[in-house]
Amino acid sequence: MTLRKRNRTRAVWLPVLVALLLVSCGDDQPREYAVPVGEGGGLSAEPEVVVRMVEPTTILVLPKRGDYDLFWAAIQEAQGVLRRNGIELVGSPRCAYFDLPRPEEVPLEERRFEVWLPVAENIIAPPGFEVREERGGQAAYMTFKGPIGPETRPDYATLFEYVYGRGRRPEGPVVEVYHWDANTPAEEYITEIFVLLSDPPPEVEQTPSGSEADTETETESESPETVTDQE
Repeated sequence: MTLRKRNRTRAVWLPVLVALLLVSCGDDQPREYAVPVGEGGGLSAEPEVVVRMVEPTTILVLPKRGDYDLFWAAIQEAQGVLRRNGIELVGSPRCAYFDLPRPEEVPLEERRFEVWLPVAENIIAPPGFEVREERGGQAAYMTFKGPIGPETRPDYATLFEYVYGRGRRPEGPVVEVYHWDANTPAEEYITEIFVLLSDPPPEVEQTPSGSEADTETETESESPETVTDQE
């Protein structure tokens, strides 16, 4: 009798222990984000602007015009078309904005942006899309944490101040890479933001005094080959 009671007791407690283990292993699991192609995937929010290399990427492009705050609806529209055509993404969705940092200077219905969806090579574009090989290179880069909307926006002005303050120019639109999905809490949204950079300006050698005499002496001492090249 004692043995049977023990077996019954074990049978009652075993499901309870299993349930407790399942509960304890649920919400504490680390959340995984989709990492974009090439160098991206820095998932901490760093508002400081830095220079990073961006790798070339094959993308499907859906051109759009209108309110930039409707970007997520545009991404969902594009992803729906890809699913219906059996096309898989190979990186996080992104958008390119052509009228930043001052979109208010452009009429709302004329503001240009594009949905960019990274895909494998040799993809046939569905109607309304185009395949593009987006070039890489040096980019001014920062990250933003939280939802993007009318009340909370990245500091685009700081991004452009960084670019022009170092004698560079933007070489294309501002691109945002979105690391979240429908299951991600809004406070955990991570967005990578970058703009490709022009080549740095050439370094100009200057004499300590900067006088005209010094300039003439430097010119006379140059080799014929250098002068010919300048001509």
